Amino acid sequence: MYRMNHLEFSIFCIAKFYALFIDCSISVSYILNMTNKELITVSNDGDNWACLCGNDTVSSGFDTYDENGAYNEPINGVWTGLYACLKCRRVIDQDTYIVVSKTDYLSSFGITNTQ
Repeated sequence: MYRMNHLEFSIFCIAKFYALFIDCSISVSYILNMTNKELITVSNDGDNWACLCGNDTVSSGFDTYDENGAYNEPINGVWTGLYACLKCRRVIDQDTYIVVSKTDYLSSFGITNTQ
């Protein structure tokens, strides 16, 4: 019979703890924040987002933008999987929920004020 060492057991316990929070649809942003990056709060299997500014999915909402604040249609090969908070202009990676940038301006025409 195989016995886990202390490191393997610790990793196993952390993974189980993490899975418990995901299964319960409770926000895991404080667990993921070990990277010292800004994270939005996500619940309901990723359907409900809450930005650090207080905006959420049913308030001002989020839309597809690039890291510079230019609007992007969600088309494969063009869109990079980023959303922007329409209240504070934080740009968020949809896969990790990490804030990748904060822009001064959001453009709905794909052109930022620096272009």
